[in-house]
Amino acid sequence: MKGAVAQWMAILAAVGAAAALVQVLRALLAILGRQPVAAAEEATAQEPLLAEQRRLVNHLRELDFDLQTGKISQADYAQLRDRYETAALAIADQLASGGQAAASASN
Repeated sequence: MKGAVAQWMAILAAVGAAAALVQVLRALLAILGRQPVAAAEEATAQEPLLAEQRRLVNHLRELDFDLQTGKISQADYAQLRDRYETAALAIADQLASGGQAAASASN
């Protein structure tokens, strides 16, 4: 009889330990689950800024090509390059500071 009681106590202790482990794992998963969501939200919020920055970099590359091929004058090149660089740097500053605002510097 003592052996049977000891077995039941061991089973109950194992079940209790398993329940405690499940609670700990649920808490950890909840904590870990929040971090990727926050990172995804930040990435989603910054996506318009990143898209605008890529667009400006493409404009700068095209502008260099247009100057080399003689499609634009040196004066126009300097003016446009200054505008695109200023807008791209403003976006880079917003991204570095974690800014969520939409890029309007290029307009």
